[in-house]
Amino acid sequence: MPVLQDATAGRPKSARRLHDRDRGAAAARDIAAAVVLRILFEQIEQAIGILAERHRIRPRQAFERLRSVARARGQRVIDIAGDVIASATNPLLQLPDELSRPAVATRQRVKSQRRLREER
Repeated sequence: MPVLQDATAGRPKSARRLHDRDRGAAAARDIAAAVVLRILFEQIEQAIGILAERHRIRPRQAFERLRSVARARGQRVIDIAGDVIASATNPLLQLPDELSRPAVATRQRVKSQRRLREER
């Protein structure tokens, strides 16, 4: 059975140190990117929580509204999420209409449609 050799085994010590330093730098970049990504996800989750609480909707529905507003405006979800978070501490900040007014619940719509049919 062949034995796997270290990729730097045949290289001089200086080349091995450079290779190790490059690997260390790459690992540091990966960790930094993961931290930034986690912060962005936390901001989106916070905005979802704010919308869910304000409009008494499920978190999934809050995310869908957040995403649809971002798409309609050609903005990133994180940018709209930042506006939602800022509006929680600054009541003067205007949110897009789609996020500032509660969505009509499906059950309410169905009930009102039934009433209209019954009245006819």
